[in-house]
Amino acid sequence: MSKAVFLCDYDNTLAHHSANGSSVSQADKDAIHRFRANGNIFVISTGRGYSVIMPEIRKHSVEIDYLSCNSGGLIIDDRHQIVSEHVFDRETATAVEREFRKSKAQTYGACDRDCIVYGRSDIWRFPAEENVSDITDIDEFIEKKNVIGFFSGFPNGEERSRLKDAIDSLNLNCEAMLSGPASVDVSAKGVTKSLSVKELHERFPGYRMYAMGDAMADATMFVDPAVSIAIKSGTEELKKLASFTFDSVGEALAAVEEERI
Repeated sequence: MSKAVFLCDYDNTLAHHSANGSSVSQADKDAIHRFRANGNIFVISTGRGYSVIMPEIRKHSVEIDYLSCNSGGLIIDDRHQIVSEHVFDRETATAVEREFRKSKAQTYGACDRDCIVYGRSDIWRFPAEENVSDITDIDEFIEKKNVIGFFSGFPNGEERSRLKDAIDSLNLNCEAMLSGPASVDVSAKGVTKSLSVKELHERFPGYRMYAMGDAMADATMFVDPAVSIAIKSGTEELKKLASFTFDSVGEALAAVEEERI
């Protein structure tokens, strides 16, 4: 049986959210354990920054081989060593922050590998406050740190689309991506989730490649040679693009191991 690399989105694919917080099913965690024990590679591919996603992974005791953060801007292995990193040049990061500042974003900020800084945080902050930078001024953070990504929260989808259009119109050296119902994530030029597929395919030649997500932010993973999978609770748009749909990550992993897909 040939081995496989499975890239899995985190929010609303592996982890599900409610008023009580996030959860990962034991059935999915058991399936991941079996998948890895059989010599396969399990990767979480998320738009979240490293310092924000790692507390979640530890909280839920999710086993991983690689972690792709900031939509491919940073790839980390299971020893927390950097595999690849794609950072902003300071001129671009400054220009992006200026557009966020002018926008109606209720929350926005930037991150490097180790921490985040808020430019504005009117409606929410990430739970892992210990990962907030001791540099509180975002301009100083951009000057002193290697910025990997920007995150945000808007009052509605229209306002976030307006910001993305504004950033796109400036032809900056970056990628602005709609994420979730009212968010925009920005990464360095050429960085989308497709980059994780490419880099891990090069790292594991001969392995079958699979990518699973729930929303159009994950569609960039649906590139050759990855087999595209959507979770059934995901958006209709993504399910139309996917070659397969499954009720859960665990079900998809079982199908991969049994070579049914």
